[in-house]
Amino acid sequence: MDDIERSFTGDRTEFIGRNGSLQKPDALSQVKLSGKTGAAMDPCAALQVNFVLSPNQEKVVIFRLGSGRDAQDASNLVRQFRGLLAATNALEKVNQYWTKSLGAIQIDTP
Repeated sequence: MDDIERSFTGDRTEFIGRNGSLQKPDALSQVKLSGKTGAAMDPCAALQVNFVLSPNQEKVVIFRLGSGRDAQDASNLVRQFRGLLAATNALEKVNQYWTKSLGAIQIDTP
C-alpha cells in the first residue's frame, strides 16, 4: 500500500476479536491495527486504510501482495510496483493474460 495512513496485523485473534466473528470482525471497529506478525500466532493478513469521503469524492486504494526470493528481492518488487500507474499496468497485463487464456477455446452450439 502506498498510503502512509495504513496499518496491518498478522494476528487472526486481533482481527476477529474476543467476541467478534468473521461476519463482524472486531478489526472493523478499530482505528488502527497493531502491526503484529510472527510465527507464534494464528496467522492472517489484515490490511487497513482509514479515510473519509466527501459526497461524490473518489479514492483509489492499492494493495500489493506478493513474495520474493529474499528480503532484497521483495524490496525490489515493492519499488517496481509502487504507484497507481504501475498497479494499473500490472492489472491490465493480468486481464490480458486471462482474456487470452480463457478465450483460447470457443465453442458454438445450436
